[in-house]
Order: sequence, then structure tokens, then C-alpha cells
Amino acid sequence: MFRPKLSMNWLTSQKVATQLFIAFTVLILSTIALGVFAVDRLSSVTATSSEISDKWMPGIGHAFEMRAKILDFRQLESKHTRAEDEGYMTEYEEKMAALVTDIKKASDAFDKLATEATERAAFEKFKKSLAQYQSTSKRVVELGRAKKQTEARDLEDGAAKIAVDETIEALDKVVKASFAGANAAAGDARGEYAAAKRWIVIVVATAVVISLFFAVVIVRSLTRQLGGEPRALAAIAERIANGDLRTDVLVKAGDTTSLVAQMKFMQQSIATIVFNVRSNAEAVARASKEIASGNHDLSSRTEQQASALAQAGSSMGDLREQIKHSAESATQANSLAQVASGVATKGGDVVASVVSTMKGINDSSKKIAEITGLIDGIAFQTNILALNAAVEAARAGEQGRGFAVVATEVRSLAARSAEAAKQIKRLIDESVGRIEKGTQQVDQAGTTMTDVVASIQRVTDLIAEITAASVEQSAGVVQVVESVTEMDRTTQHNAALVEQLAPPAGSLQDQAEELVQVVAAFKTDGADSMNDGAIEHSPNGRKEPTGFTGLAKMAAS
Repeated sequence: MFRPKLSMNWLTSQKVATQLFIAFTVLILSTIALGVFAVDRLSSVTATSSEISDKWMPGIGHAFEMRAKILDFRQLESKHTRAEDEGYMTEYEEKMAALVTDIKKASDAFDKLATEATERAAFEKFKKSLAQYQSTSKRVVELGRAKKQTEARDLEDGAAKIAVDETIEALDKVVKASFAGANAAAGDARGEYAAAKRWIVIVVATAVVISLFFAVVIVRSLTRQLGGEPRALAAIAERIANGDLRTDVLVKAGDTTSLVAQMKFMQQSIATIVFNVRSNAEAVARASKEIASGNHDLSSRTEQQASALAQAGSSMGDLREQIKHSAESATQANSLAQVASGVATKGGDVVASVVSTMKGINDSSKKIAEITGLIDGIAFQTNILALNAAVEAARAGEQGRGFAVVATEVRSLAARSAEAAKQIKRLIDESVGRIEKGTQQVDQAGTTMTDVVASIQRVTDLIAEITAASVEQSAGVVQVVESVTEMDRTTQHNAALVEQLAPPAGSLQDQAEELVQVVAAFKTDGADSMNDGAIEHSPNGRKEPTGFTGLAKMAAS
């Protein structure tokens, strides 16, 4: 179940901004609700008033207009029955027709506004009576036009009078119903106004009560959170700002969360911090002196390192030029080796061609030797045949002597052919031997040329590898030179930074000493500097605190 005390505890546990936001939100929502409610009630009253002005009053006006027009019509009707001149009759008829038109317009306008049942029933009865009267009046006009004045006056005084009286009576009932509706609407408007006024008073009273509730809760919450008057808190803060940490801050019993309690805790904490800062400031001053001395030594060593790197960079530049020259020489040697390799390759091709030619000659010599052997065989067979022929010729005696001479010559030729064939064979054998020996020597020369070409190719490959290694070595030396240059640049930058660090180191020493002096301005219980330098005077004569203000000035510098 919701309890007011629980609500207050929840509200006071929120932040001040949240409390104010909730309070103003509730106040604004209450105002908005009041405005919306008032507008709604006023709209209702306005709607009721509009019903009177837009419906009932115009309807009553139309009803009175019809009543006046009907009475005017009745007078013209009476004049028409007594008129003897047709010109007057025509004039009266025209005026009566105009009145009928006006009555019709007013009736149509009223018909649109008539919505209530009573009013509607009275109006329907009126229309019937009006129609009956207009029908009777038309008969009166026709009798007058027919010069039947007596009959016209009798009808006008009799049935027409009764009809017009009924019409006027019905119209009066319509007006009465309209007035009744208007009075009812006025009563509703007065009731709406009274109810709206009553509810607006209730809503306003509720908003005031809620606002007072939030005001009391927030004021009590702020007072509890502050722990005292804001003026007293300002005085305590001013003393602490002036460096006076000796003042005893009064706190209510059991108060540990208010601003006053926190300011007392802050005063005690600041006193402890000031003591620690005072003891550490001197250590910072001593350390800053050592930093300045070390920075000076570092600057000297950095300059020496920069000089050594500059010399190394110069030496690496010379080495780079030498390696570049070696690479160019290796490139030229590689080109020459490639040319020599090409020449040796061509020589190997020529030797191979000679070997092929020698082999062809050797084959041809062998064929010639075979042919010579064939000739020797033919000569041997010819010699045998010649010998046989000589034997046969000897047997023949005188008759075969001539044939014997021929056989002898043939045998002699065969012997010389055989001898010549032997000599040719011997020469060819010697040639074949020499050709085979030459072929062997050419084969050895071809093998030697192949070895030479392979050796030159290996030399070319080695020179190419040396060239590539020289190029890579040159690139590596370039990178080393760039690295040394970058190291030199970095060392010079470090030297510049060390030189830039010298003024801050000196400034750190000065600020440490100034910090010792500033901390001495705080007044704490048991401090030796309690009465020294607590308050400084500005040029315009105003007192200025030397505690936190002095620290702020030192931080700004």
C-alpha cells in the first residue's frame, strides 16, 4: 500500500535537480490539467450558449417573422375583398405573392433548425394550418376577381378567419416550444458554468496543496543536505580558501552526510594533504636538481653520439661508392664473359661441324676401299681368265697364237690393275687411318670446346651472381646509410629535446621551491609557519588568500 512517508523518503533520496524537476513537472502538469479542464468546461458552456444563439434564437426570430408576414397577408386579403378596381386587386395580389414567398423562406429556415420533438410536432401542425389557410385565401382572391365581392367577404370573414386564427395559434405554440428549448439550454449553460467553477476551484486547491507539499519536502531535504545555513557554509568555505584549516566546523550529532559534515571532512583531509605535500615538496626540489644535472650529462653524451654517427655516416658513404664501383666492374666482367661464352659456343659448333665432315670423309674412304677391293677381285679373275685363255691358245697352236698374245696383254693389264688397286688400297688405308686419327683428335677438340663452353658459362654465372650480390650489397649499404642518417637525425632531435628539457627541468626546480613556499601559507595546528605569509595584499588593498589561490596561480604559470 502506498504511504506518504515512503513517498517523501523516496523524493528526498533523489538529487536536488531531480527533486526540483519533479516538483516543477508536477506543478506544470497540474497547471496543464487545470487549463485543459477549464478549456473543456468552457467549451461545454460555449457549446450550450452557441445552441441558444445559433439554433433557438434564430428559430424564434423566423417564427415571429412568419407571424408578422401572415398578419400582413391577412390585411391584404381583407383589402382585396373590398377593392373594386382591378388595378388595386393586381397590386394586392402581387404583395400577397411576395409575402407568401417570404413566409416560405422563413418556414424553410425554421425547418432546418427544428430538431426537438415537441418543437417539430408544433411546427408540422403549423405547416398544415398554414397550407389550409393559404388554400382558403386563394379561393377568396378568386371570388374577388370574379366580382363576387359579397361571397368573397363572407368567406374571408368566415372560413379564412378561422384558418388564420388556427395558423397563428399553431405558430404561437411553435414559438412557445422554441422558448422552452432556449430556456432549457440556458439552464444547462448555467449548470455547466457552476460545475466548471466548482471543479476549477477543486483542481486549483489540489494544485496548491501539491505545490506546498513539494515545497516543504524540498526545503527540508535541502536543509538536511546542507546541514546549516548557506551563509555559514560560505564563511567556512572562505576560511578554507584563505588557507585557514584550524577552524572547528560545528556538525550536528549523527550528521555524516550533509555538506557541513563533508566540509569538515574536507578540512581535515586538506590538512593531512598539506602536511604530506609540504614533506614531499622538498624531496621534489632535490629530485629536480638531480634531474637538471642528469639532463646536462645526457646532453653531452647525446652530442658525442651525434658526432660518432656523423663519422659513421661519412664512412658508409665512401663504402657505398666503392661497392657501387665494384658492382659496375662486375657488370662489365659479366658482359665480357657472356661475349666469350658466345664465341666459345660458336667454336664448339664449328668443331662439331668439322667432326661431322671428318666422319663423312671416313665413310667415303671406306666405300672407296670397298670399290678398290672389288677392282682387285675383278683383276684377279681377269688374270685367271687370261691365264686360261693363254693355255687354250697354246693348245690351239698356230691358230691360237693371236689369241694368246691378246690373253697375255689382258693378263698384263690385269696384273697392272691389280697392282694399281693394291697401291690405291694401301693409300686409302693410310688415308682412312689418318682420317680416323684426325676424327679422334677432332672429337677430343669438340669435347675440350664443350668443357670450355661449360667453364665459361659457369664463370658467367658466377660473375652474374657476383654482380647481383654487389647490387644487393649496394642496396643494403644504401639502407644502412639511410638508417645511420635517420639515427643521426634522431640523435640530433634527441639532443634538441634534451636542450629543450633543460629549461623545464630548471622551471621544475623553481616550481618545487615555490610549492614549498605556497604550502607554508596554509595554517594548520602545530605548523611552524602558522603566522607567516598567511595573507597577501593585492595592489588595490584587498586581502587575497594565499592558500588555494596561490596554488591556482602557480598552476597557471
